Amino acid sequence: MKENKKVPTFSPPIPDYKANAIQSMGNGLLNKVVLLFEKPFWENGGKFYFANISSSIKGRGEMFLWQTIPESRVLTTYLAGSSANLNLPDELIVEKAMHILSSIFPQQCPRAPLKYKVTKYQDDEMAFGSGSYMSLRTEMKHYEELTKPLISPKSQKNTVYFAGEHTSERYGGSLQGAWLSGLRVAADMANEILGISFVSCEDIEIIDENDNDEILSMDRP
Repeated sequence: MKENKKVPTFSPPIPDYKANAIQSMGNGLLNKVVLLFEKPFWENGGKFYFANISSSIKGRGEMFLWQTIPESRVLTTYLAGSSANLNLPDELIVEKAMHILSSIFPQQCPRAPLKYKVTKYQDDEMAFGSGSYMSLRTEMKHYEELTKPLISPKSQKNTVYFAGEHTSERYGGSLQGAWLSGLRVAADMANEILGISFVSCEDIEIIDENDNDEILSMDRP
């Protein structure tokens, strides 16, 4: 953290246990290429996935998986591994994507999308990556240390709270992990400030409407 001047700092510094917990987490990178077309030229009746395997090992992470959702005009593909740091203008990345699509759908694929979005999370000063993961240094206790609020020496009350997908033991690196962590902190702050007992995050469930058998629940850190 100290090597990157763009990383937020705390004054006074955060406790060593908190800094060590942050340092123990891995920070991964997975970028997306999102393409909007006038109309779908692929199967559009349900969830749709297809793969593109590069002939070179170096390019295995470059637009290897494509997916869409039912009745959508949008295709999404991914840049992973060394390809996640692909240092090219967005226009050239989209050209690469269209070249792949034209080789898979030679008769149906249009020349260009209507709109596109290429993420570059490594350049986002609010993220420096796309999500956390458990590194070789990560221990389960670190999640508790990451979520633990900071106490004011004067009031002896919690004054600084921590949320984010990296604080979620079960859903780290995911949108639901970030969302649930925000609910946890909101409830903790309300408990601290209002003195009202709010529902525990243990009672929150995320249900995938497309799969009635898949129910995700969260354990409160």
